[in-house]
Amino acid sequence: MDGFNVSHKFWLPLLALFTGARMEEMCQLRASQVNQVDGVWCLNIAQEYPDQSVKTAEDRIVPLHPFRIDQLGFHHYALSRAPEDRIFPDLKRVNDRWGHYASRDFRTFKKACGIDAPKNTKVFHSFRHNVETILQDLEVDQKYINQLTGHAEKGESARYGKPNIELIYERAVLALPWPKKLALEKIKSRWARQHPAKCQ
Repeated sequence: MDGFNVSHKFWLPLLALFTGARMEEMCQLRASQVNQVDGVWCLNIAQEYPDQSVKTAEDRIVPLHPFRIDQLGFHHYALSRAPEDRIFPDLKRVNDRWGHYASRDFRTFKKACGIDAPKNTKVFHSFRHNVETILQDLEVDQKYINQLTGHAEKGESARYGKPNIELIYERAVLALPWPKKLALEKIKSRWARQHPAKCQ
């Protein structure tokens, strides 16, 4: 058995690493909001239920990296639940936030990993900054970074119209180098598919 006794402890950091999504956006997801768009598995970050909110007030589709699908089987985990069920059922809402306990659990995880020094500035939101920084370093067009992470677009970048999911996937998501940089193939958990396979 691994040390992730509840699903959100395992999945949330990996979701953030590959999407740059905000913690609250992920904590509130329902199973019906994991689906395929043009053959690509995606998160539908939207205000579809009364207890959901999106910071920029703009719903968006977030393509998932193939590592999360082919090697970890995130879609199988999510769709094992009823469509209206929250993906992370162990999280309880506190002060209108689903991320309260997720934040606490991540602080505990950091401490267990020895990265909880007083001057350490790494927080869960650092995943979001890392996604943005690495894509900018790789010279990915800023409009695709904004569309992936949910930054409100201004000026010229706001004139591109409806986001193209295929281009966000190809230009931004597939550009993320984490599987090669971080040896993620070694990840094992009761919450993930244990044997890599192509999604059906």
